[in-house]
Formats: sequence, C-alpha cells, structure tokens
Amino acid sequence: MNWLQKISNLVIPDKLYHATYGANVDSILQQGLIPRYTCVWEDCDYGVYLCSDKLVAMSFAETADSFSGENEDIVIFEVDSNLLNKNLLETDPHYKWEHNPQGFSSWIYKDVIPPAALRRVRP
Repeated sequence: MNWLQKISNLVIPDKLYHATYGANVDSILQQGLIPRYTCVWEDCDYGVYLCSDKLVAMSFAETADSFSGENEDIVIFEVDSNLLNKNLLETDPHYKWEHNPQGFSSWIYKDVIPPAALRRVRP
C-alpha cells in the first residue's frame, strides 16, 4: 500500500492534541482554538494544527519559528474530535505521511474549536 492509499484510509482519532504557549491559555479557554492566517511556521495553511500524539504536538511547538525557549511554557490541549465537524478536518499537507513509522498523524481544522471540545492536559 502506498502512502496516498494509507492516508485515504486514515481513521480520525477520538483525541487529537494542540500545543501552544502559556500566554495563549486564557483566550483559548474563553474563545476556543481560533484558526489564523498568521502562524508560527515559515509555511503554513489557515487552520488549527492538531496531532494524534501529545508529545509530537509538543515537539511541533518547541520547533516553531517563534519559540525562544526562554520563559515560554508549552501547554497541550486535548481535543475531542467527536465534537468537530469532520468535513472541516484535513490531513496536514506539510506532514510527510510516507515517512511515518511511529503511526501518528497531523491534521488541520478549518474552523474554531470550541472550549467545550478542549481539555488542558499539560501542564
């Protein structure tokens, strides 16, 4: 099975993860995760980036262009994908699906993820 067939057969996990910085927590808890055109990566699409593994999500935040590592706490939110509109969830085109021996997946959600779908899991 080639990688394109593999991603077309992907099952959306019940729990996805989004890593952010401590300074964003209060607004996320009030407004949810809001998709943006501006991002912390050199090349990214409009949406909220999610990952099926919380440690990989954290590594995405740690390697973001804007991360200084000094005085920045990384916070991870668990997202209940059952509360999302699956038609607005897309596979991440920047993620190298063909090189995925670990089995995690990366996604982009094209709408607001409401606070009711979120649970803070770190720290």
